Amino acid sequence: MKELQTLNSAHSRARYAAVYRDFDGPLTREGVHTYIASYRDNGAAPATCNVKLSALKFKARAEGADPAIQQIKAMPIRGVRMGTWLSTDQVSRLLERQPGERIVDVRNRALMAMLCGAALRRAELVSLQCSHLQRLDGRLCVVDMEGKGRRVRSLALNPWVVEHLEEWLAAAGVTGGPVWRKTYHMVVMDTALSADHVHAIVKAAGQRIGVPRLAPHDLRRTAAALSYKGGAKLPGVQAMLGHSNIQTTSKYLAAVDVLADPAGDYIKL
Repeated sequence: MKELQTLNSAHSRARYAAVYRDFDGPLTREGVHTYIASYRDNGAAPATCNVKLSALKFKARAEGADPAIQQIKAMPIRGVRMGTWLSTDQVSRLLERQPGERIVDVRNRALMAMLCGAALRRAELVSLQCSHLQRLDGRLCVVDMEGKGRRVRSLALNPWVVEHLEEWLAAAGVTGGPVWRKTYHMVVMDTALSADHVHAIVKAAGQRIGVPRLAPHDLRRTAAALSYKGGAKLPGVQAMLGHSNIQTTSKYLAAVDVLADPAGDYIKL
């Protein structure tokens, strides 16, 4: 489906394409409702059902199918999942320099520093170009990066993120084009990393520090949680994450507040 190419995120394109391969009913309100209900009744999470619904609404708009499909309401998501984020100690261990590092290790360490310190999404990370890196007011910044929903944002990078990033750029001799590149043995290639590569890198690093199911989005959540716990204001965290709605940022941080000031601690016996 050529319209998928209008989606900014490669991850979204892949997920939508998987739904289209799976969906074999008529593209009508009843057909879509039956398809979503079958997943719901088999215990699929509301978020999973809603992704499938979004994919089919997108397809229906593109093909001019039954307009009533757009009227189907998403399943409500009640409560807030705790999610996974790392402590400062775990982030330090994640970014430790290892004896006998190869250039791929330097890249992976810098890549994870960017995820933990700048809260980029996978799609944003792999699409980052050297032209996005500029010095403003004496600080290295990511400038005019296009993210989810094609929203453009800029952010200043933390000095420890810059340290790891500049080490990678210098070691790889990267001065233009994609920031994050594939390597073959000791050779840095011109080809940019894929989102799947990033997922594999983070998962392997998580296993090394005892967090076996670590995912790139957990590092984005880590950046939000640690900055907030360190004193960043909610609007600042929102800007870093690139959320259009501050309520979305509040949901990200709800678990941090629950653990920072648990109501049960006020029960005195």
